[in-house]
Amino acid sequence: MNHILNVRTNTLHKPRTDTSQQKTECGALMHVPQDHVEEVSEADFETAAAVSRCGRCFENGGGY
Repeated sequence: MNHILNVRTNTLHKPRTDTSQQKTECGALMHVPQDHVEEVSEADFETAAAVSRCGRCFENGGGY
């Protein structure tokens, strides 16, 4: 499963599953420029220690 990464804040988000304009479940990236957003695979972010998880997208997250 791919996730959405805000490369400026190093915060990981779950992708939205419907056809909404929002890219993430929480909607936190609605006003973030496209060049600050990257789609990453689980293998990419599980090895990155500096990445935090969005608290609205993940139960064990702490960001936002």
